[in-house]
Amino acid sequence: MTEKFDRNLKVNLESEKMFREKCDENHYTYMYIDQNFEKYSSKIYEEKSKRPDYILSIPHLGSIFIDVKGYSEQLFFEDSLKYKKEHSQSSFWLKKDEILRFIKLQEETSIKVWFAVIPVRGDSPMSQLFFLPVDRALKFMAERHKIRPEWDYVQIPLSCFIDCSKLAQNKCGSCKRKYCDEVEELLNIDDKVHFKKYGRQQ
Repeated sequence: MTEKFDRNLKVNLESEKMFREKCDENHYTYMYIDQNFEKYSSKIYEEKSKRPDYILSIPHLGSIFIDVKGYSEQLFFEDSLKYKKEHSQSSFWLKKDEILRFIKLQEETSIKVWFAVIPVRGDSPMSQLFFLPVDRALKFMAERHKIRPEWDYVQIPLSCFIDCSKLAQNKCGSCKRKYCDEVEELLNIDDKVHFKKYGRQQ
């Protein structure tokens, strides 16, 4: 347990360092948010919202909250798309609980929250940075995410993320295929494939 904690802490610290380096390269203004519990409104805890890591200011976006993550890339609904004889693509899997808690923070503060994701290979963050508005992440949550605790993550294709150098091109809906409209179908297929493999649904 200690080894896993130490590994996660190392990845988190190095991911935040990469975030700052990439923001500096692109001349983005940011400020770190103190994570000390005593310096936060009690309402944040009462409402079970989550604390972000930074405030980032972008001319055309204004100021937004940022939560930095270091994640390994995963294939997007690999079993479901294979069942449909289609190719999968890279994705990041975000925690359902964190998405919902950041939505609460948005509602309480009227400040938008974005994820900043650094791809991780092994224990090393890569020199890349992708952004995703939490509102866009919400599009990939189906009803079962809310009623079935075993679905504790949300799969989001890399094509829906925004490269650090292209924040000015933040547009949703320009993708060739809207996977966010197919989430329920992909989840249902995934259940069927999982049942066939293991004799039970996920």
